[in-house]
Amino acid sequence: MYQLNNETEVAQRKEDLIIDLNKMGVYYTSDGRKLEEVSLYTLEWTNIQALNQAVK
Repeated sequence: MYQLNNETEVAQRKEDLIIDLNKMGVYYTSDGRKLEEVSLYTLEWTNIQALNQAVK
């Protein structure tokens, strides 16, 4: 994975992940938090989980 260098890139990556997750019907993390309220790490992990569910 590429390294994010500044806050703008982090914010853009979070926005992109939220959009992608919403397209997959995911609006909350597995522990019930809104996607907009969590860290980039949590969004990345939620995205991995959603992709894994999609291929099952």
